[in-house]
Amino acid sequence: MNDKINIGELIDMRRKELGLSIRDFAARISVSSGNAYDILKRESIDVALLQRVSAALDYDFFKHLTTDEGDDGEEYVYIMVKVSRKALVNGDVCSGCKYRFRSRK
Repeated sequence: MNDKINIGELIDMRRKELGLSIRDFAARISVSSGNAYDILKRESIDVALLQRVSAALDYDFFKHLTTDEGDDGEEYVYIMVKVSRKALVNGDVCSGCKYRFRSRK
């Protein structure tokens, strides 16, 4: 279990691995250079933005989230996100990532 993940540091490490400038990174995720720099300083990030960053940097940042194995042997990923019930039901929240949202009873 990861006690604390600084997502900005992880993103910045990957950006540097790829040899991307802040400007190049910003262009890949369609934000200004200032906003890109702000993302690299964050300890947390919006799920939709993390999905864009993951695709732009060809890296699955979601794997760094806390995981747990359920009684059925499946691995569950827990994240905190505020979304509408309709978005969850329709699958609009994270349609492109490999993690699927499901509730546990």
